[in-house]
Amino acid sequence: MLGKTQVSILDLFRKNVFLKTSIKGIADRLKKSYPRVYEAVKGFEKECILKIERIGRSDIVSIDLNEKTVSFLAFLDEQEAFKKNLPHNQKILSIKEI
Repeated sequence: MLGKTQVSILDLFRKNVFLKTSIKGIADRLKKSYPRVYEAVKGFEKECILKIERIGRSDIVSIDLNEKTVSFLAFLDEQEAFKKNLPHNQKILSIKEI
């Protein structure tokens, strides 16, 4: 189960797939505490959802677009669609080919 901070981080990268920023940058954008964001990002790195690369003296975080990550992002898209109550949403989701 994902916590609020984890969902916020994934949502940030879902809305900007090419985002590359520091952990502090993520914390500032989400208005969350640095330690909480750091812990979540490190967890995502272990799960191969986010990548952390050392550039100079900074750790830069970006999304690792693999099958697992795309699955998480698709789940967040689906949850957002349910919240918006889009017309014909259930019909679309019931199509087995999708």
